Amino acid sequence: MFSYPIIIEQPKDWIDYLSAFGPMIAAFIAIGIAVWQGIIQNRQHNLALFEKRWAFWEETKKLGYKTQTFKHTPADEMGDGSDPEKNFWIVGQEIQNLAKKGCVLFGKKIETEINEIAETFKKNHLLQERILEKLKYKDDYERAGKSIREELSMDFDNKRKLDLQHSQKWNELAQHIFDKIRELEV
Repeated sequence: MFSYPIIIEQPKDWIDYLSAFGPMIAAFIAIGIAVWQGIIQNRQHNLALFEKRWAFWEETKKLGYKTQTFKHTPADEMGDGSDPEKNFWIVGQEIQNLAKKGCVLFGKKIETEINEIAETFKKNHLLQERILEKLKYKDDYERAGKSIREELSMDFDNKRKLDLQHSQKWNELAQHIFDKIRELEV
């Protein structure tokens, strides 16, 4: 009969042991939840950044196509200059605005690349304007004894180089943007 209190003591000891480990188990569960929540928040952050960068990529693609197919309009045919289909300065400003967005989403390197594209775009159209001016005053060049053909040949060579450089810069930019998007691992 005396063994009865011993049986009661054993379960009570196990309950005491388990209740001592309870706070530790709860702490491990809380740590696990916190780590899991951090992982989820990081994925949500990357997804949101991916969506913004993808929208920027789409905008860049459209503007790249627009600049590479832009038809130069002579200054005397631009009118008041408010038509973005005719005024290359407005399109150049669009490229610079894109550069500002690019800096926020991708960093200074992308902003610099886009600004270089804006510069080649402007140089190209200023060169086209100069070619048109030379053609307009072709007779005056010939009367002055200058060879318009040589000067235009140099200008056209420079224009081809600028066109190629402009296209290459858009391709490089596209590759760098895509590399940055891939880094997110969404």
